[in-house]
Amino acid sequence: ADGGEDGNEPPAALLKLEPRWCRNADVALLALRFLYTGDVAECGFRSKAPLLLQLLRTTAAYRLPPALRDWALDALLRCLDSPENAPVLPSLMLEAASFGLTAEDRQFVARRLLRFRAEWRQPAAPTSEERQAQPPADSSKLVEAALSELEFVVARMEEAARAR
Repeated sequence: ADGGEDGNEPPAALLKLEPRWCRNADVALLALRFLYTGDVAECGFRSKAPLLLQLLRTTAAYRLPPALRDWALDALLRCLDSPENAPVLPSLMLEAASFGLTAEDRQFVARRLLRFRAEWRQPAAPTSEERQAQPPADSSKLVEAALSELEFVVARMEEAARAR
């Protein structure tokens, strides 16, 4: 793109969003609005895990500001107590490293993955966003990953019990 009318302005940038990261206009607009304002007050999908997962993927893929990633992750983790948001759990577990989840975050996701196993394996009438976050065919690997995350917690609890 050309510069401004006087030629002194920097050229406009084009941001092409890949559908594997972001398929929803509301998600894209929130990310863009955040880049200009630093604010997410007008988010209309705070409790919709599939859209929050898209936002988290977008922040990771395009290296958007850490504050937006932190907000998206916090909002996503907060809504995981609802069974209807369970379909995102497998993707969140498998992509934890790319999102920079802490050990505590991974353990939280692992507990939810085990708690809502039936819901993420068979979501009722999934939306297109939920279909994007479907679990892989081999759910045993997911359960194994969840148990591996929780193994450290159990070991610490056993050590504490022996110390008493």
